[in-house]
Amino acid sequence: MLSKPSMGSRNSKPGKSVRFAANLKMSDSPVVMAKIEGFHVLDKHLADTTRNGPVILCTTNVSETNFVMKPVKRNEAKKCTRFFNRAGKSPYVLGYHGTMVYQHTLYAVLEYAPKGDAFDKIGEFYRTNTVRTAVAQLAMAVHHMHSNGVAHLDLKPENIFIGADGTLKVGDFDTIVFGCDFKGRTKYVGTRGYLSPELIRCMVQRKPSFETNYLFAPDIFTLGLMIFTALTGLLCHLEEETPIGIFWAEHIAQNNFAGFFNTYKSELGDLLKPEDVKMLSRMLDTRPHMRPSSKVVVDFFAPSELGVVKGHKSIITRKPIRGEEEKKAHLEKLEHEREYQRMEKARMEKARMKKARMEKARLENEQRSKQLRDARLRREQRLLEEKQRLMEEQLKRERQERRERLKREKLEQLEKERLEQAKRPKSMIPCMTHAKAREISRRHRGFHR
Repeated sequence: MLSKPSMGSRNSKPGKSVRFAANLKMSDSPVVMAKIEGFHVLDKHLADTTRNGPVILCTTNVSETNFVMKPVKRNEAKKCTRFFNRAGKSPYVLGYHGTMVYQHTLYAVLEYAPKGDAFDKIGEFYRTNTVRTAVAQLAMAVHHMHSNGVAHLDLKPENIFIGADGTLKVGDFDTIVFGCDFKGRTKYVGTRGYLSPELIRCMVQRKPSFETNYLFAPDIFTLGLMIFTALTGLLCHLEEETPIGIFWAEHIAQNNFAGFFNTYKSELGDLLKPEDVKMLSRMLDTRPHMRPSSKVVVDFFAPSELGVVKGHKSIITRKPIRGEEEKKAHLEKLEHEREYQRMEKARMEKARMKKARMEKARLENEQRSKQLRDARLRREQRLLEEKQRLMEEQLKRERQERRERLKREKLEQLEKERLEQAKRPKSMIPCMTHAKAREISRRHRGFHR
């Protein structure tokens, strides 16, 4: 029995209800569960430890239903909640019950697939008589996501789970991207061996390698690869370097799926029909715009499974609506979807207006900063010119003062010499004639002696 959760106790005991966080709105929190009656843990290490922690198998005493608790980050939980609110349930997508906090860790509560994933089993599907059903289920799961505007971007056998009745279910929604939010991808996403060529270019070049119109193309490429593996048993475990994997990479890099198929055609026998080869060649094309849509793939591999398609919504059903209660429930579901679309449209409009306001404020700030920068540069230029002018005037004054000082000193020296000469007696004034006369007289007297 599931009901609204609140903050949970760290030490829970089997058979007692555990409450989890929080009293928050759906718009700002992914927490949609609050209470699980009779909750207790069966296995704390159900699968390999994920990057956020171990996966836990739990059950309830009330309904005796097993479910899986996978540790997730808050943004991943928000994406999962948003996806399931938009797309609803599908028999080919792993069920999602919400999120909760257990021992101070946020967990996503998922449907339990008792038969595990298809990592070691997808290569054995071709031996069974239900391989075409399995392929149709894979195609329907991808179409369910794409028709609701969501791309998975990490499809691989490890993310394909097998239910108790053998139905294949797509899981692990950590990397999903909403088409309305997609602006181009520059980060690495996916698993080695199952990456489409455009995602490999994205990883190598570190720049957006495919446009928004081709957001769903990587899933079609990976789906074609898994369908080929399921129908033939080849290309299992592509994340490991094997001779056939290297041979496959060389041919797919040259967009030559037909050449790869012809190499193993004698070994495959009648496993693939000519029309299958043609469709797989389209799905495995290295050019994203040349790949078919998920609707075309479903029409080819599961034509009887496709229900009513309206816009980007897909209502998958095998039974007509009968009875007043079913009709009422169907109308309520449609009303809920329309209400969610209105809310989503209002949210997107609000986000667009907020982005426009932020862009306008950014431009105004840039213009204001430019004006302030220009004013500061002009002020600094004026100060520099004023400083140069003052320095030139100072040098001019110093040169003028030096000339005047030298002139004044010269005049003072001349005046001093004039005064000294005026004070001397006239007999002391040297005269060239008298001096010469005295010299002649002295010589004359010496000569007579």
